[in-house]
Amino acid sequence: MDSPNSHLQQSLAHELDEIRQQQTLLLTLLDHTHAGVVVHGADGRVRYINSSARAIFGIKLATMLEMEDEKWSWWIFDANGVRLPADRYPAQQVLQTGAAVENLLLAIQPFDAGDIRWCKVKAAPVHDLDGSIRQVVVTLIDITEQIRAGEAVAASEARLRGILEQAPVGVCVSDDKGTLLSVNPAFCQMFEYQPEELLGQPMTTINPPAYRDVMAELYRRFIDTGKAYRGEWEALSKRGTQLTIIATHTMLAGSNPPQAVTFVIDISEKKHLENDLISKNTLLEKRASEDGLTGLLNRQTIFERMELALQRCQRYREPLAVMMLDVDFFKQINDTYGHEAGDQVLRQVAATIHESIRSVDVAGRYGGEEFFILLPNIDNNGALAAAERLRQQIAALKLPQQELEVTVSIGVASYVEGDDMQFLVNRADLAMYKSKRDGRNRVNAG
Repeated sequence: MDSPNSHLQQSLAHELDEIRQQQTLLLTLLDHTHAGVVVHGADGRVRYINSSARAIFGIKLATMLEMEDEKWSWWIFDANGVRLPADRYPAQQVLQTGAAVENLLLAIQPFDAGDIRWCKVKAAPVHDLDGSIRQVVVTLIDITEQIRAGEAVAASEARLRGILEQAPVGVCVSDDKGTLLSVNPAFCQMFEYQPEELLGQPMTTINPPAYRDVMAELYRRFIDTGKAYRGEWEALSKRGTQLTIIATHTMLAGSNPPQAVTFVIDISEKKHLENDLISKNTLLEKRASEDGLTGLLNRQTIFERMELALQRCQRYREPLAVMMLDVDFFKQINDTYGHEAGDQVLRQVAATIHESIRSVDVAGRYGGEEFFILLPNIDNNGALAAAERLRQQIAALKLPQQELEVTVSIGVASYVEGDDMQFLVNRADLAMYKSKRDGRNRVNAG
Protein backbone atom coordinates (compact mmCIF):
# COMPACT_ATOMS: atom_id res chain seq x y z
CA MET A 1 0.00 0.00 0.00
CA ASP A 2 1.38 3.39 -1.06
CA SER A 3 2.19 5.94 1.62
CA PRO A 4 0.79 9.50 1.64
CA ASN A 5 4.25 10.82 0.77
CA SER A 6 4.35 8.57 -2.24
CA HIS A 7 1.02 9.97 -3.50
CA LEU A 8 2.25 13.53 -2.92
CA GLN A 9 5.46 12.88 -4.82
CA GLN A 10 3.54 11.37 -7.72
CA SER A 11 1.19 14.35 -7.81
CA LEU A 12 4.07 16.82 -7.75
CA ALA A 13 5.87 14.92 -10.48
CA HIS A 14 2.73 14.97 -12.62
CA GLU A 15 2.28 18.71 -12.14
CA LEU A 16 5.95 19.35 -12.93
CA ASP A 17 5.59 17.27 -16.08
CA GLU A 18 2.56 19.30 -17.15
CA ILE A 19 4.45 22.54 -16.46
CA ARG A 20 7.37 21.30 -18.55
CA GLN A 21 4.99 20.36 -21.38
CA GLN A 22 3.32 23.77 -21.22
CA GLN A 23 6.75 25.47 -21.21
CA THR A 24 7.81 23.38 -24.18
CA LEU A 25 4.57 24.27 -26.01
CA LEU A 26 5.01 27.96 -25.16
CA LEU A 27 8.63 28.00 -26.32
CA THR A 28 7.65 26.18 -29.52
CA LEU A 29 4.92 28.73 -30.18
CA LEU A 30 7.25 31.62 -29.44
CA ASP A 31 9.95 30.19 -31.66
CA HIS A 32 7.55 29.91 -34.59
CA THR A 33 5.74 33.19 -34.28
CA HIS A 34 6.52 35.92 -36.78
CA ALA A 35 6.98 38.44 -33.99
CA GLY A 36 10.38 38.72 -32.43
CA VAL A 37 10.39 38.04 -28.66
CA VAL A 38 13.27 38.92 -26.33
CA VAL A 39 13.08 38.27 -22.60
CA HIS A 40 15.39 40.22 -20.29
CA GLY A 41 16.09 39.44 -16.67
CA ALA A 42 15.82 41.98 -13.87
CA ASP A 43 19.50 42.73 -14.46
CA GLY A 44 18.82 43.60 -18.07
CA ARG A 45 20.59 40.57 -19.49
CA VAL A 46 18.94 38.57 -22.26
CA ARG A 47 17.41 35.36 -20.96
CA TYR A 48 15.58 34.26 -24.09
CA ILE A 49 15.43 35.29 -27.74
CA ASN A 50 13.24 33.52 -30.27
CA SER A 51 14.11 32.71 -33.89
CA SER A 52 12.30 35.75 -35.33
CA ALA A 53 14.20 38.08 -32.98
CA ARG A 54 17.47 36.35 -33.82
CA ALA A 55 16.79 37.00 -37.50
CA ILE A 56 16.11 40.67 -36.77
CA PHE A 57 19.29 41.06 -34.72
CA GLY A 58 21.39 38.97 -37.11
CA ILE A 59 22.24 36.37 -34.46
CA LYS A 60 22.63 32.69 -35.24
CA LEU A 61 21.70 30.20 -32.54
CA ALA A 62 25.17 28.67 -32.52
CA THR A 63 26.76 32.08 -32.17
CA MET A 64 24.40 32.99 -29.35
CA LEU A 65 25.34 29.85 -27.45
CA GLU A 66 29.05 30.48 -27.94
CA MET A 67 29.07 34.14 -26.97
CA GLU A 68 28.26 35.78 -23.69
CA ASP A 69 25.42 38.24 -24.04
CA GLU A 70 27.51 41.18 -22.91
CA LYS A 71 29.54 40.70 -26.08
CA TRP A 72 26.47 40.95 -28.29
CA SER A 73 26.21 44.35 -29.89
CA TRP A 74 23.89 46.14 -32.23
CA TRP A 75 22.86 49.65 -32.94
CA ILE A 76 19.34 50.93 -32.44
CA PHE A 77 18.01 54.14 -34.03
CA ASP A 78 14.81 56.03 -33.38
CA ALA A 79 12.33 57.06 -36.09
CA ASN A 80 14.41 60.19 -36.82
CA GLY A 81 17.58 58.16 -37.39
CA VAL A 82 19.18 59.14 -34.07
CA ARG A 83 21.26 56.35 -32.50
CA LEU A 84 20.04 55.42 -29.02
CA PRO A 85 22.40 54.89 -26.09
CA ALA A 86 22.07 51.55 -24.30
CA ASP A 87 20.21 53.08 -21.36
CA ARG A 88 17.42 54.12 -23.72
CA TYR A 89 16.81 50.64 -25.11
CA PRO A 90 13.20 49.56 -24.51
CA ALA A 91 14.05 46.97 -21.84
CA GLN A 92 16.17 49.48 -19.93
CA GLN A 93 13.39 52.07 -20.07
CA VAL A 94 10.98 49.56 -18.49
CA LEU A 95 13.48 48.61 -15.81
CA GLN A 96 14.10 52.28 -15.03
CA THR A 97 10.48 53.48 -15.01
CA GLY A 98 8.53 50.32 -14.26
CA ALA A 99 6.08 51.26 -17.03
CA ALA A 100 5.43 49.48 -20.29
CA VAL A 101 6.64 51.02 -23.54
CA GLU A 102 4.18 51.02 -26.44
CA ASN A 103 4.45 51.41 -30.20
CA LEU A 104 8.03 52.48 -30.64
CA LEU A 105 9.32 52.66 -34.20
CA LEU A 106 12.97 51.63 -34.10
CA ALA A 107 15.61 50.68 -36.65
CA ILE A 108 18.01 47.91 -35.68
CA GLN A 109 21.48 47.52 -37.18
CA PRO A 110 22.58 43.88 -36.64
CA PHE A 111 25.92 43.18 -35.01
CA ASP A 112 27.31 41.87 -38.31
CA ALA A 113 26.57 45.22 -40.03
CA GLY A 114 23.76 43.67 -42.05
CA ASP A 115 20.74 45.51 -43.38
CA ILE A 116 18.84 47.78 -41.06
CA ARG A 117 15.54 46.27 -39.91
CA TRP A 118 12.64 48.56 -39.01
CA CYS A 119 10.45 47.28 -36.20
CA LYS A 120 7.42 48.24 -34.16
CA VAL A 121 8.49 47.56 -30.59
CA LYS A 122 6.67 47.01 -27.30
CA ALA A 123 8.23 46.28 -23.94
CA ALA A 124 6.32 45.19 -20.84
CA PRO A 125 7.40 44.22 -17.29
CA VAL A 126 6.65 40.84 -15.73
CA HIS A 127 6.24 41.31 -11.98
CA ASP A 128 7.21 38.94 -9.17
CA LEU A 129 4.89 38.16 -6.29
CA ASP A 130 6.33 40.98 -4.28
CA GLY A 131 5.63 43.45 -7.12
CA SER A 132 9.20 43.80 -8.27
CA ILE A 133 10.12 43.43 -11.91
CA ARG A 134 11.24 39.91 -12.53
CA GLN A 135 11.56 40.07 -16.33
CA VAL A 136 10.96 42.37 -19.27
CA VAL A 137 9.37 40.98 -22.41
CA VAL A 138 10.16 42.88 -25.60
CA THR A 139 8.21 42.13 -28.79
CA LEU A 140 9.30 43.27 -32.22
CA ILE A 141 7.23 43.30 -35.41
CA ASP A 142 9.48 43.55 -38.46
CA ILE A 143 7.93 46.13 -40.79
CA THR A 144 11.02 46.66 -42.93
CA GLU A 145 9.28 45.58 -46.11
CA GLN A 146 6.36 47.93 -45.43
CA ILE A 147 8.79 50.76 -44.72
CA ARG A 148 10.74 50.02 -47.89
CA ALA A 149 7.52 49.76 -49.87
CA GLY A 150 6.44 53.11 -48.42
CA GLU A 151 9.82 54.59 -49.27
CA ALA A 152 9.54 53.18 -52.78
CA VAL A 153 6.07 54.67 -53.13
CA ALA A 154 7.31 57.99 -51.76
CA ALA A 155 10.29 57.90 -54.12
CA SER A 156 7.99 57.02 -57.01
CA GLU A 157 5.64 59.84 -56.08
CA ALA A 158 8.61 62.21 -55.79
CA ARG A 159 9.81 61.14 -59.22
CA LEU A 160 6.30 61.56 -60.59
CA ARG A 161 6.04 65.01 -59.03
CA GLY A 162 9.42 65.85 -60.53
CA ILE A 163 8.29 64.65 -63.94
CA LEU A 164 5.04 66.61 -63.69
CA GLU A 165 6.91 69.69 -62.49
CA GLN A 166 9.17 69.50 -65.55
CA ALA A 167 6.56 68.21 -68.02
CA PRO A 168 6.13 70.46 -71.07
CA VAL A 169 2.39 69.69 -71.17
CA GLY A 170 -0.25 70.95 -68.78
CA VAL A 171 -1.45 68.37 -66.25
CA CYS A 172 -4.29 68.71 -63.77
CA VAL A 173 -6.09 66.36 -61.39
CA SER A 174 -9.80 66.88 -60.70
CA ASP A 175 -12.41 65.15 -58.56
CA ASP A 176 -15.71 63.63 -59.66
CA LYS A 177 -17.35 67.07 -59.54
CA GLY A 178 -14.75 68.62 -61.81
CA THR A 179 -13.00 70.57 -59.02
CA LEU A 180 -9.28 71.08 -59.58
CA LEU A 181 -7.17 69.27 -56.96
CA SER A 182 -3.72 69.64 -58.49
CA VAL A 183 -2.10 71.58 -61.33
CA ASN A 184 1.45 71.48 -62.64
CA PRO A 185 3.53 74.55 -63.57
CA ALA A 186 3.00 74.06 -67.32
CA PHE A 187 -0.78 74.12 -66.79
CA CYS A 188 -0.53 77.35 -64.77
CA GLN A 189 1.81 78.95 -67.30
CA MET A 190 -0.42 77.95 -70.21
CA PHE A 191 -3.48 79.64 -68.70
CA GLU A 192 -1.58 82.42 -66.86
CA TYR A 193 -2.83 81.54 -63.36
CA GLN A 194 -1.08 80.97 -60.05
CA PRO A 195 -1.74 77.50 -58.54
CA GLU A 196 -3.74 78.94 -55.64
CA GLU A 197 -6.04 80.71 -58.12
CA LEU A 198 -6.99 77.37 -59.70
CA LEU A 199 -7.04 74.87 -56.84
CA GLY A 200 -10.57 74.33 -55.58
CA GLN A 201 -12.06 75.95 -58.69
CA PRO A 202 -14.08 74.19 -61.44
CA MET A 203 -11.90 72.91 -64.23
CA THR A 204 -14.21 74.75 -66.62
CA THR A 205 -12.53 77.95 -65.40
CA ILE A 206 -10.25 77.69 -68.43
CA ASN A 207 -13.17 77.48 -70.88
CA PRO A 208 -14.96 80.47 -72.41
CA PRO A 209 -18.14 81.23 -70.37
CA ALA A 210 -20.43 80.28 -73.26
CA TYR A 211 -18.97 76.73 -73.33
CA ARG A 212 -18.73 76.00 -69.59
CA ASP A 213 -22.09 74.27 -69.16
CA VAL A 214 -21.41 72.02 -72.14
CA MET A 215 -17.92 71.17 -70.87
CA ALA A 216 -19.26 70.40 -67.39
CA GLU A 217 -21.83 68.01 -68.89
CA LEU A 218 -19.16 66.27 -71.01
CA TYR A 219 -16.99 65.86 -67.91
CA ARG A 220 -19.92 64.39 -65.95
CA ARG A 221 -20.49 61.84 -68.71
CA PHE A 222 -16.79 60.98 -68.69
CA ILE A 223 -16.87 60.35 -64.92
CA ASP A 224 -20.01 58.20 -65.29
CA THR A 225 -18.55 56.02 -68.04
CA GLY A 226 -14.90 56.00 -66.95
CA LYS A 227 -13.82 55.86 -70.58
CA ALA A 228 -10.85 58.01 -71.51
CA TYR A 229 -11.49 60.55 -74.21
CA ARG A 230 -9.62 63.18 -76.16
CA GLY A 231 -10.95 66.35 -77.70
CA GLU A 232 -9.99 69.67 -79.23
CA TRP A 233 -11.50 72.65 -77.42
CA GLU A 234 -11.40 76.41 -77.23
CA ALA A 235 -9.91 77.76 -74.00
CA LEU A 236 -9.31 81.13 -72.38
CA SER A 237 -6.36 82.33 -70.31
CA LYS A 238 -6.73 84.56 -67.25
CA ARG A 239 -5.87 87.61 -69.37
CA GLY A 240 -8.43 86.64 -72.00
CA THR A 241 -6.05 85.14 -74.55
CA GLN A 242 -7.92 82.65 -76.74
CA LEU A 243 -6.28 79.25 -76.99
CA THR A 244 -6.95 76.05 -78.86
CA ILE A 245 -6.09 72.99 -76.78
CA ILE A 246 -6.15 69.22 -77.03
CA ALA A 247 -7.27 67.72 -73.70
CA THR A 248 -6.98 64.02 -72.87
CA HIS A 249 -8.95 62.83 -69.82
CA THR A 250 -8.30 59.51 -68.09
CA MET A 251 -9.42 58.07 -64.77
CA LEU A 252 -6.86 58.01 -61.95
CA ALA A 253 -6.43 54.33 -61.09
CA GLY A 254 -7.48 53.34 -57.58
CA SER A 255 -9.12 56.65 -56.72
CA ASN A 256 -12.31 56.46 -54.64
CA PRO A 257 -14.29 58.63 -55.09
CA PRO A 258 -13.24 58.90 -58.74
CA GLN A 259 -10.57 61.35 -59.80
CA ALA A 260 -9.35 62.20 -63.27
CA VAL A 261 -6.02 63.31 -64.66
CA THR A 262 -6.09 65.56 -67.70
CA PHE A 263 -3.21 66.23 -70.07
CA VAL A 264 -3.46 69.52 -71.96
CA ILE A 265 -1.49 70.57 -75.04
CA ASP A 266 -1.66 74.10 -76.44
CA ILE A 267 -2.03 73.82 -80.22
CA SER A 268 -2.93 77.48 -80.78
CA GLU A 269 0.16 78.20 -82.85
CA LYS A 270 -0.33 75.02 -84.85
CA LYS A 271 -3.98 75.96 -85.38
CA HIS A 272 -2.99 79.42 -86.58
CA LEU A 273 -0.53 77.85 -89.00
CA GLU A 274 -3.17 75.40 -90.22
CA ASN A 275 -5.70 78.19 -90.73
CA ASP A 276 -3.07 80.29 -92.47
CA LEU A 277 -2.20 77.35 -94.71
CA ILE A 278 -5.87 76.75 -95.48
CA SER A 279 -6.30 80.44 -96.34
CA LYS A 280 -3.25 80.38 -98.57
CA ASN A 281 -4.38 77.18 -100.26
CA THR A 282 -7.81 78.71 -100.79
CA LEU A 283 -6.18 81.80 -102.21
CA LEU A 284 -3.98 79.69 -104.49
CA GLU A 285 -7.00 77.71 -105.66
CA LYS A 286 -8.85 80.94 -106.25
CA ARG A 287 -5.95 82.41 -108.19
CA ALA A 288 -5.63 79.21 -110.20
CA SER A 289 -9.27 79.46 -111.23
CA GLU A 290 -9.55 83.24 -111.62
CA ASP A 291 -8.45 85.72 -114.22
CA GLY A 292 -5.87 87.95 -112.61
CA LEU A 293 -7.07 91.19 -114.18
CA THR A 294 -10.86 90.99 -113.86
CA GLY A 295 -11.41 88.59 -110.93
CA LEU A 296 -13.80 86.50 -113.03
CA LEU A 297 -13.11 82.84 -113.72
CA ASN A 298 -10.45 82.03 -116.28
CA ARG A 299 -11.09 80.20 -119.54
CA GLN A 300 -10.04 76.75 -118.27
CA THR A 301 -12.31 76.94 -115.22
CA ILE A 302 -15.21 78.20 -117.37
CA PHE A 303 -14.96 75.13 -119.57
CA GLU A 304 -14.76 72.84 -116.52
CA ARG A 305 -17.95 74.40 -115.10
CA MET A 306 -19.62 74.23 -118.49
CA GLU A 307 -18.85 70.52 -118.84
CA LEU A 308 -20.58 69.84 -115.50
CA ALA A 309 -23.53 72.08 -116.41
CA LEU A 310 -23.93 70.33 -119.75
CA GLN A 311 -23.96 66.90 -118.07
CA ARG A 312 -26.66 68.06 -115.67
CA CYS A 313 -28.65 69.59 -118.52
CA GLN A 314 -28.54 66.32 -120.48
CA ARG A 315 -29.33 64.14 -117.46
CA TYR A 316 -32.23 66.15 -116.03
CA ARG A 317 -33.39 67.76 -119.30
CA GLU A 318 -32.97 71.22 -117.85
CA PRO A 319 -32.53 74.26 -120.12
CA LEU A 320 -29.07 75.76 -120.51
CA ALA A 321 -27.87 78.89 -122.32
CA VAL A 322 -24.49 80.52 -122.87
CA MET A 323 -23.57 84.11 -123.63
CA MET A 324 -20.46 85.35 -125.45
CA LEU A 325 -19.68 89.10 -125.45
CA ASP A 326 -16.89 91.17 -126.86
CA VAL A 327 -15.93 94.81 -126.05
CA ASP A 328 -16.47 96.92 -129.16
CA PHE A 329 -13.49 98.78 -130.64
CA PHE A 330 -11.22 97.60 -127.84
CA LYS A 331 -8.02 97.94 -129.90
CA GLN A 332 -8.96 101.53 -130.62
CA ILE A 333 -9.41 102.18 -126.88
CA ASN A 334 -5.94 100.78 -126.18
CA ASP A 335 -4.37 102.76 -129.02
CA THR A 336 -6.10 106.04 -128.07
CA TYR A 337 -6.08 105.98 -124.26
CA GLY A 338 -3.36 103.44 -123.45
CA HIS A 339 -3.31 99.93 -122.07
CA GLU A 340 -4.01 101.11 -118.51
CA ALA A 341 -7.29 102.60 -119.72
CA GLY A 342 -7.99 99.38 -121.63
CA ASP A 343 -7.43 97.35 -118.44
CA GLN A 344 -9.75 99.69 -116.57
CA VAL A 345 -12.46 99.12 -119.20
CA LEU A 346 -12.10 95.33 -118.85
CA ARG A 347 -12.34 95.56 -115.05
CA GLN A 348 -15.45 97.77 -115.26
CA VAL A 349 -17.13 95.43 -117.74
CA ALA A 350 -16.28 92.42 -115.53
CA ALA A 351 -17.71 94.18 -112.45
CA THR A 352 -20.90 94.99 -114.35
CA ILE A 353 -21.23 91.36 -115.47
CA HIS A 354 -20.70 90.14 -111.89
CA GLU A 355 -23.39 92.51 -110.56
CA SER A 356 -25.85 91.68 -113.35
CA ILE A 357 -25.88 87.88 -113.37
CA ARG A 358 -27.73 85.56 -111.01
CA SER A 359 -25.97 83.70 -108.20
CA VAL A 360 -26.26 80.43 -110.14
CA ASP A 361 -24.74 81.92 -113.30
CA VAL A 362 -21.02 81.56 -114.00
CA ALA A 363 -19.00 84.32 -115.68
CA GLY A 364 -15.43 84.30 -116.92
CA ARG A 365 -12.93 86.01 -119.16
CA TYR A 366 -12.76 84.02 -122.37
CA GLY A 367 -9.63 85.78 -123.56
CA GLY A 368 -8.53 89.31 -124.47
CA GLU A 369 -11.63 91.49 -124.47
CA GLU A 370 -14.06 88.55 -124.75
CA PHE A 371 -16.22 87.33 -121.87
CA PHE A 372 -18.30 84.19 -121.47
CA ILE A 373 -21.36 83.63 -119.27
CA LEU A 374 -22.94 80.27 -118.44
CA LEU A 375 -26.67 80.49 -117.62
CA PRO A 376 -28.08 77.23 -116.24
CA ASN A 377 -31.82 76.51 -116.10
CA ILE A 378 -32.85 79.40 -118.38
CA ASP A 379 -34.49 79.21 -121.82
CA ASN A 380 -33.57 81.14 -124.96
CA ASN A 381 -35.99 84.03 -124.34
CA GLY A 382 -34.77 84.43 -120.77
CA ALA A 383 -31.14 84.40 -121.94
CA LEU A 384 -31.84 87.05 -124.62
CA ALA A 385 -33.56 89.26 -122.03
CA ALA A 386 -30.60 88.89 -119.64
CA ALA A 387 -28.17 89.71 -122.46
CA GLU A 388 -30.08 92.84 -123.47
CA ARG A 389 -30.22 94.03 -119.86
CA LEU A 390 -26.46 93.50 -119.51
CA ARG A 391 -25.77 95.32 -122.83
CA GLN A 392 -27.67 98.36 -121.60
CA GLN A 393 -25.89 98.38 -118.21
CA ILE A 394 -22.46 98.29 -119.89
CA ALA A 395 -23.43 101.05 -122.34
CA ALA A 396 -24.38 103.23 -119.36
CA LEU A 397 -20.95 102.90 -117.70
CA LYS A 398 -19.29 106.15 -116.60
CA LEU A 399 -15.49 105.97 -116.90
CA PRO A 400 -12.89 108.57 -115.86
CA GLN A 401 -12.33 109.48 -119.51
CA GLN A 402 -15.60 111.33 -120.16
CA GLU A 403 -15.40 110.99 -123.93
CA LEU A 404 -14.82 107.24 -123.73
CA GLU A 405 -17.90 105.14 -124.46
CA VAL A 406 -17.97 101.38 -123.89
CA THR A 407 -20.31 98.99 -125.65
CA VAL A 408 -20.36 95.25 -126.18
CA SER A 409 -21.62 92.88 -128.85
CA ILE A 410 -23.33 89.80 -127.42
CA GLY A 411 -24.17 86.38 -128.85
CA VAL A 412 -26.57 83.96 -127.11
CA ALA A 413 -27.00 80.23 -127.74
CA SER A 414 -29.33 77.76 -126.03
CA TYR A 415 -28.72 74.04 -125.69
CA VAL A 416 -30.38 71.83 -128.27
CA GLU A 417 -30.43 68.07 -127.82
CA GLY A 418 -27.33 66.60 -129.42
CA ASP A 419 -25.16 69.68 -128.78
CA ASP A 420 -21.73 69.10 -127.32
CA MET A 421 -19.84 71.80 -125.46
CA GLN A 422 -17.78 73.04 -128.37
CA PHE A 423 -20.76 73.20 -130.72
CA LEU A 424 -22.76 75.25 -128.19
CA VAL A 425 -19.84 77.66 -127.71
CA ASN A 426 -19.35 78.00 -131.46
CA ARG A 427 -23.01 78.94 -131.96
CA ALA A 428 -22.74 81.67 -129.31
CA ASP A 429 -19.48 82.89 -130.89
CA LEU A 430 -21.05 83.10 -134.35
CA ALA A 431 -24.04 84.99 -132.93
CA MET A 432 -21.65 87.47 -131.28
CA TYR A 433 -19.84 88.13 -134.58
CA LYS A 434 -23.21 88.62 -136.28
CA SER A 435 -23.90 91.38 -133.70
CA LYS A 436 -20.61 93.00 -134.66
CA ARG A 437 -21.37 92.77 -138.38
CA ASP A 438 -24.83 94.25 -137.79
CA GLY A 439 -23.30 97.40 -136.26
CA ARG A 440 -22.14 96.34 -132.74
CA ASN A 441 -23.72 97.20 -129.38
CA ARG A 442 -26.49 94.66 -129.91
CA VAL A 443 -27.59 91.09 -129.05
CA ASN A 444 -28.11 88.16 -131.42
CA ALA A 445 -29.13 84.54 -130.88
CA GLY A 446 -27.36 81.65 -132.54
